[in-house]
Amino acid sequence: KHVYANPRDPMICPILALAVHVFSMASHSTNVNHKIFDGTNNKDRFGRNLASALSKLTDDELHDMGTDAKKADFGTHSVRKGAGTYCLGQVAGPTPITVTLRMGHSLGKIRDKYIFHCEGGDQLTGR
Repeated sequence: KHVYANPRDPMICPILALAVHVFSMASHSTNVNHKIFDGTNNKDRFGRNLASALSKLTDDELHDMGTDAKKADFGTHSVRKGAGTYCLGQVAGPTPITVTLRMGHSLGKIRDKYIFHCEGGDQLTGR
């Protein structure tokens, strides 16, 4: 899958985030073979970090961010679902099948055999 920089909003730029992560790790480690992401279960680590960040927010802060949902309503699936919903809401944006494939979801047993991920759709969805 393709990853793109976001020069208009550095707060959500994955390239900048990776650069900050790599350069901050370099000063802490002298090990040449150091992995960029420690551990073996990234999904669980992300879930724990998300829960930890949310636990520090008050209900008023959540409301200020535009949601009346409770902290327990958020999870790792919320991030993927929100991204897919945003993509599908764009005028002349990517097709639902392209977004579904980009998100890593199945189209069903028969469709998975005949409809495949392609570069152009991934690039449109990735931007």
